Amino acid sequence: MMRHLFVVGLALAATAFGDTIQFQSLPANTQYGTYNGFLTAAVNGVDSELVCDDYLHTTYVPSGPFTYEVSTLTGANPLQYARFVNPNDWSQSVTQYEEAAYLVLQLSQQSAPHDLTADYQYALWSLFTPSTPIQSTSAAALMSQAAAAVSTAQMDPLLYSRLRIYTPVTPYTSNQEFLGLADPSPDSPGDLASQAAPEPSTGILLCVGAAMVMASALMKKLGRRSVR
Repeated sequence: MMRHLFVVGLALAATAFGDTIQFQSLPANTQYGTYNGFLTAAVNGVDSELVCDDYLHTTYVPSGPFTYEVSTLTGANPLQYARFVNPNDWSQSVTQYEEAAYLVLQLSQQSAPHDLTADYQYALWSLFTPSTPIQSTSAAALMSQAAAAVSTAQMDPLLYSRLRIYTPVTPYTSNQEFLGLADPSPDSPGDLASQAAPEPSTGILLCVGAAMVMASALMKKLGRRSVR
């Protein structure tokens, strides 16, 4: 009994090092045969909208809770845990996430009848995974607009500070990375802002991994749909 309590305690300690995400429902847009746009999730218990920037991995919805590290574009340790960082070209990595922030903002401000949700989604995927099969010329055009906006500093300077980058930790690294925008007001109850915490030690994460292997296998057997 004491051993079981000890393992549970380690699992709870590990989750304290990152954000806990429970994926709730898929995006409504299924153009081009993929799920495009914002999905709903609870981030540390707060209802949130996140969008995937990661074409190569898979996330089943509904699923979780999972532990994700959160990175920002500003502050003392920008892009600290972000998945798509090239250590040999730091400047380009920053530029890519700045362009991603622009695309996420534009996606969030869309209104009918001009629905470009799928094109924004493919622009985000292609930004970090150039091999993503672009389905329309609009996605390429949106990528060009984002690059031009970043290079000419057309955005509100607060935008970069709002970007949150959610990257899964071991043992959840088969999941996708997601992006979200924190509320511009730090006093708002809906603010997603959080400080990036030190990465959990390998020993602690292995304990969590052992506890979650069976749950992960069960999710896949239940046939839950993936984000793309």
